[in-house]
Amino acid sequence: MTSPDLITETPAAGVANSQALSRKDLLTRNWHRQVLATSIVIIVLAMVLQVRSDQRVFVSGLAAAPVPETCGMQIMFGRPCPGCGLTRSFIHLAHGDWRSSLAIHRIGWLIALLVVCQVPYRLLALWRPELTVRPLWGWAIGAALVIALSVNWGYNLIQEHSRL
Repeated sequence: MTSPDLITETPAAGVANSQALSRKDLLTRNWHRQVLATSIVIIVLAMVLQVRSDQRVFVSGLAAAPVPETCGMQIMFGRPCPGCGLTRSFIHLAHGDWRSSLAIHRIGWLIALLVVCQVPYRLLALWRPELTVRPLWGWAIGAALVIALSVNWGYNLIQEHSRL
């Protein structure tokens, strides 16, 4: 008799593994796959996109049709959010332009580094789950990034007000 909370992944799901996985393990593996796929998409887009001189983002070869602005705070209130500039910062980094990347967003390089590091980490997590870090570390890194984004944003607001 098998336990109802055990689920077996099928070979069609990409795992030729006869051992049963718990629901939690299956959800964790799916989470690793999703983060891996998202990270790869972000990296590829950073390489395919470019930044025009007016700071609008466009797909290479289609400069006349820039990507619409996506920051709701910027659109509604005319004020940048803590993440404004990250996309352009990533694009500049992907094209090797560190100076422009840092000018657009001071910690864009750090977040881009974490996105790039997701690829080997998530592959390792799928291959050898026992070697991954504890969830507490993920929360700590996430909290540190939120604090860094907030401090950077506050610094930018102070600079903007001091120029007025």
